[in-house]
Amino acid sequence: MALVCHEFGGDRFSSPLLSFCAMLSVKPRTNSWKEPGNFNSCLSGLIWAVQLLVFSTAAYLERSGAGSTLEHINTICEQDVDLNMDEVQQLLLSEFRQAQQLLHDELMFGATGLPRMHAWALKDNLDADNFSWYFGEHRENVALLNPFAGSLHNVIQESQSLRASLLDTTDEDGGADARVVWRQKAIDQYEAVADEFLKRLLVLIHMASGQPLRESELFSLTWRNTQWRRSVYLKHGLVMLHTTYHKGQQQTGKFKDNIRFLPATIGDLLLDYLVYVVPLRQAFLRQSSPRAIMSAYLWWKDRAVWADNQLTRCMERACVRAKVPRLHIANWRQMTVNIVETKFAGKDLACFEGVGANDDEEDAEEIDDDIRTMTRQRNHSTRVMNRSYANQLNANFGNVWDGLIHRNLCTSSLWRELWDLDTVLGDAVAAAGKRKREAAEEAEPDRPRMLKRIAMGMHRPRKRWSAAALLKGVRGLYNDDKLQWKSAAQERAMTTVMSWMEQVVVILGTGEGKSLLFMLPCVLPDAGVTILVLPLVSLCGDLLRRVQELGIDHLVWAPGEERDASLVFVTVEAASTSQFRAYAHRLAATQQLGRIVIDEAHLTITASEYRQAMADLALIRSVRTQFVYLTATLPPTLQAAFERQNNLVKPKVVRASTNRRNLSYLVQRATGRGSLLEEGARRARDAWQASGLLDQTRDKIILY
Repeated sequence: MALVCHEFGGDRFSSPLLSFCAMLSVKPRTNSWKEPGNFNSCLSGLIWAVQLLVFSTAAYLERSGAGSTLEHINTICEQDVDLNMDEVQQLLLSEFRQAQQLLHDELMFGATGLPRMHAWALKDNLDADNFSWYFGEHRENVALLNPFAGSLHNVIQESQSLRASLLDTTDEDGGADARVVWRQKAIDQYEAVADEFLKRLLVLIHMASGQPLRESELFSLTWRNTQWRRSVYLKHGLVMLHTTYHKGQQQTGKFKDNIRFLPATIGDLLLDYLVYVVPLRQAFLRQSSPRAIMSAYLWWKDRAVWADNQLTRCMERACVRAKVPRLHIANWRQMTVNIVETKFAGKDLACFEGVGANDDEEDAEEIDDDIRTMTRQRNHSTRVMNRSYANQLNANFGNVWDGLIHRNLCTSSLWRELWDLDTVLGDAVAAAGKRKREAAEEAEPDRPRMLKRIAMGMHRPRKRWSAAALLKGVRGLYNDDKLQWKSAAQERAMTTVMSWMEQVVVILGTGEGKSLLFMLPCVLPDAGVTILVLPLVSLCGDLLRRVQELGIDHLVWAPGEERDASLVFVTVEAASTSQFRAYAHRLAATQQLGRIVIDEAHLTITASEYRQAMADLALIRSVRTQFVYLTATLPPTLQAAFERQNNLVKPKVVRASTNRRNLSYLVQRATGRGSLLEEGARRARDAWQASGLLDQTRDKIILY
């Protein structure tokens, strides 16, 4: 159990268990790594062994009289999530509202003249297997959807502000021929919002469509045909998802059909995305790769489906946004099993169980006893009847038959009714429509939210300062025309900071002028706001006195503070909070933030074990700005650990010698009567008064 519960901090491979997993991932014959999907058998065995260890330990503790087995299992596994049924509704409603806002207000630029797509109004052919075919190719949908394929292009053309933000003009032949192109910054911002929308959609599909799929099954969903058949269909007036991928497919070569139906409101969001947003993303993609086409996978980025554990991260962040207990894949799967067993019975419960629990049973595919009896009267099994007679689909659709689709429609409907999603999400759609109509009557109809994101994403270049100009600024700050740099290292550090490199680590000795590195930018024009993170309260009083003497505009940040100043002081504990990160993000988004400076930065590794806020300080790295780390105590041996702890990647390091030539050490063994403190005080007094070694006007003595 010590191996299982081992805490390893930021260095993941200091965990013996993870190192063992890495060893299992090596192919002995080729000395290469196994593919992720082929590690499943090892992972299953590892999980089984750990479960046995946990149960054995918990049972042993119960026999010892130390509580019940279940309590110990919950303690060891930290499975103490107490989730109310209405909190699931709260979570789904929160994600739906955000997905709706991201799609309609930002990705679709808040356009009011675009009709919303509905699955009941569209046709689909489940047997079509042509390459790149999807519901938009259906002959009855072409006339309806073709006018909307370039709708967002038209919205952009009709809006002067959108054209100015998204479009640019290039001059290829010295002014003869100019062509209009998309701004790359605008593309990046649009793609970032699309990713955020897809994250919300991922959680909604995972939780609202029925019993949860595995992550790999979800990420295998495709919206159009490739060399394999697509996963998104329209059936019974709803969006139907069909996947054949499952956990053991890579090992067995066999597949299972999994069908589910999305709630109408969530399915309509997906249709709006495919009809309106995908064509615009296709245009963005063609600018950099003229022959490229959008991936058929819904969750695709950088030429690959989304990475493992992305679903868990999306669920955890969704729970934080909705202010409900934190969920992840594993505990949600366990909860859904218990919910089904508790809330459903009889035929309803049979809908949730696997079709054909015993594949050898001829009638295993039918759950209704009356239908089984009638089928036997025809001297056929339900398997034969489903595939050869009462089936509207031809053989192109694999093992899917009408009965399977109908059965899963019932399952998805039961799940949807359990959470009352039609009412809860339907009310959200109605409320959003009302807000949109009210907003359309107000001012600025031509300012969609996406414009703000694009404007915030536009980088405003700042001035690079020369050493001479910086020295002039220092002399002006201290009102001393003869002032010089304390050392070449201080000059190099100052010019590095004002060169706007993203990650800077400065190691200067005590008294070498590190404070100048954050005070000087506060008085330079267009240098931005400087946030100074102070790990020691004792430093704050002295620094406040100094900046007041120099006349630097400053404030001490406290929760609820919205103002800014040239220099903002904040403690480590406050800087580790989400409220402060929101404050910093706001300054960065409006391009007011110049840099975040962490003083005594070595404490992020030397004090992180007993001071949690020092470990949590790394979360502030999510703010897009320059980071400057100041310290006098960072030996090269700790450099790698320091960079890992603070999420730094190849930072610019300015290192000077930190040897203190003005320090002398004297170590003596004390003997005789009296306490050690008394003896130390006596010897310090003698050294101070009689030794002649010390200058009483400037020197100090420290007793260890």
